[in-house]
Amino acid sequence: MTNRREVLLSSAALLAVSATGGFPAAAASTGRLADRIAAALYGMAIGDGMGAPVEGWMPGKIRERFGNWDFRRFLPSTPENHTGPGPGKGEGRLTDDMLLVEALVRAYIACEDHLDAYRYNEYFIPEIAERTVWVPEKQQSMTPLARPLWWPERYAYHRLAINNAEPRTAGIGNWTNQGLQGFMLPVGAVNAGDPGAAYAEAVALGVAHNHSFALEGAAVMAASFAAAFASGSSIESVVNAGVERARDGTRQALDAVLAVVDSSDSEVDFIRKVRDAYLPFAGLPPSRLGVERPDTYAMAGTDMGGASRIMCIENLPVSFAVLVYTRGDALRTLRTSVLYGQDCESIAAGSLGLLAAIGGMQVLPPGLVEASATVNRRDYAALAQDFVAAIRTIMNKDKVRLQRRAAAIDA
Repeated sequence: MTNRREVLLSSAALLAVSATGGFPAAAASTGRLADRIAAALYGMAIGDGMGAPVEGWMPGKIRERFGNWDFRRFLPSTPENHTGPGPGKGEGRLTDDMLLVEALVRAYIACEDHLDAYRYNEYFIPEIAERTVWVPEKQQSMTPLARPLWWPERYAYHRLAINNAEPRTAGIGNWTNQGLQGFMLPVGAVNAGDPGAAYAEAVALGVAHNHSFALEGAAVMAASFAAAFASGSSIESVVNAGVERARDGTRQALDAVLAVVDSSDSEVDFIRKVRDAYLPFAGLPPSRLGVERPDTYAMAGTDMGGASRIMCIENLPVSFAVLVYTRGDALRTLRTSVLYGQDCESIAAGSLGLLAAIGGMQVLPPGLVEASATVNRRDYAALAQDFVAAIRTIMNKDKVRLQRRAAAIDA
């Protein structure tokens, strides 16, 4: 009987890649950790800013409007996705996805140690509720919470800051969504080269934010970022690091989705196959699976939103599938992620962030990096330097702890 690892390695996706000579050299890890963290932050910001104007759209609508778009330029604002004051989404302006990534980076810098549920409460919650940052969508400085963050991402604040919930139980009852997995890059960076430790730390801090398969998706994404930041990483090693640790419905969905990826397919066929492979893990009754938008109906009669051992968030397997399909081409990664539709800005942020963590700044289109930095008023190179200083402090603390363990065992 074929084991789970063999299922991934023998999937159509990886066979298609190997048949064309393997992953390109640009997908091999290069550069110092600070440079690759900066690249991953810019990669996520570019994906977030590119997909934001069409977030929630179906693939057909995006292709009709932007099928011939030159993805070396950011998509413009769209009336459908503009709400409230300010210019809104478009032109590369980042959204709540990146605000949460930045907040977690700053939490690690402030703590200078690993995070768990209690430290999440102590260090992360103040970053989203008390620190003002420049919010490009609104063209003003405010706290991320006041932007506002989406309801599931505000849940932890209400549970911890208002209801005084015990941190290890604070995430229970939240709507199981993709939000937590969308800002796990810092957990992977702190545990660079150790996917298992990243997985465990994501769970330890993530229980204060969400639960069930939302927590599992976050842990798998953290493990993959830890693999991406390792020396000599590749798309294959990053995908395998996540798949090997995934459990329950998340593992089943990853196997199902990756098995249908064929790099020779057109974008249209790729998107259709991946979407069809994922839908059985969305918690929907079979009667809904044959309609165009089965997961946007009222949630009555479904398992959507609740805990499950057979469901999976969509963004994680799709991000992995896009990485395998586009074989290290950043523009194709960006374009395919956005054209997938649904929560496409988060999918684009995940896939391009992982690719940039592997390959560094050289894999990103320089024009998009410059445009993102300008429109968002962000200097991720400087933030990455501060973050790496904190990571080195954490690593030194880890060495001391390990030495104490060794001494205890030897004694």
